[in-house]
This record gives sequence, structure tokens and C-alpha cells, in this order.
Amino acid sequence: MPSKLKGNAPHAESVDNKIEETKRKIREMEEEDGKLSAILQDIEQQMSADGPDGATGKQGEDDVDSRSVYVGQVDYESTPEELQAHFQSCGTINRVTIICDKFTGRPRGYAYVEFESVEGAETAVSLNESIFRGRQLKVVVDDGLDCCLWLSCMNDWDSSHVFFWEGGL
Repeated sequence: MPSKLKGNAPHAESVDNKIEETKRKIREMEEEDGKLSAILQDIEQQMSADGPDGATGKQGEDDVDSRSVYVGQVDYESTPEELQAHFQSCGTINRVTIICDKFTGRPRGYAYVEFESVEGAETAVSLNESIFRGRQLKVVVDDGLDCCLWLSCMNDWDSSHVFFWEGGL
């Protein structure tokens, strides 16, 4: 029996080393988790901190809505760059979003253009009924009621169509 213990001693030592190595890795991961949690907490505090004008650090959803326009009747082949060029005269554009069907990935024929200022969005409304890629655009200020705006802009609404809305009423 003593010979069996001698033969297993290197194996037992190897298992002990693996256990100690695993424990060391777990301690390192826990330390890293603590650091990441502290970083995340700092970021959350910065995002919720009040800015110099008393407003929150990030712009609220209402502010984005007031700086955005809904654009209907957009040609399906249009690109964000083309829409940006069409609305560029209205003001500085932060973002152009062409809405796509979530199942097929194909454009759905409408977009949102977010401007840097409310004035840009208000100026963009003057492009309502302008021609873009051979189609007459419908341009209205986005008030956050995505589906109602879209439906109100549709001239040929057919109740047999089913649409998926991302926002609520």
C-alpha cells in the first residue's frame, strides 16, 4: 500500500496546484468585477449628474423628439446620406434613421431626422411635400407618437396591412 501512495503523490500535488490556480483566477476575476462595478457606478453618476444649466447630463427623450422630424413616403432605395443631403439646408443634423422591417431588414418607407436644434426641425417642416427621388415627402415634427404620425401621413392607408410599432401610444 505505501507504494500506491508514492505513485499518487505527484498526481495529488498536480490536483492541488490546479485547485490553487483556479482559486487564484477566481480572486482575479472578483477583483476585476469590483473594478468594473466601480467604473459603471461612476458612469451612471456622471449620466445622472445635473449639468451647468440645471438640466440632466444627457438630453431627454422629449428634447430629442422636439429636435426630430418624421419623414414619410421615403423611397425604399434611399440612403441616410441622401436624406441628410436633402435636409442639410435646415440645420446641423445629428442622425438620420431609416426604419426597416425587423423581420426582412428592408426599409419601410419612412425615416426620422434628428437635428442639433429645435429650429432645425422646425425649418425641416418647410420641406413637407418636397420631391425626393421622385416621391413627395411628408415631413412633420416628431412628437413621440410614432405610429399615429405615420398613420396620419398615409394617404392610402389600407387596414389589411399589419405594421409593427416600436414605440407605444
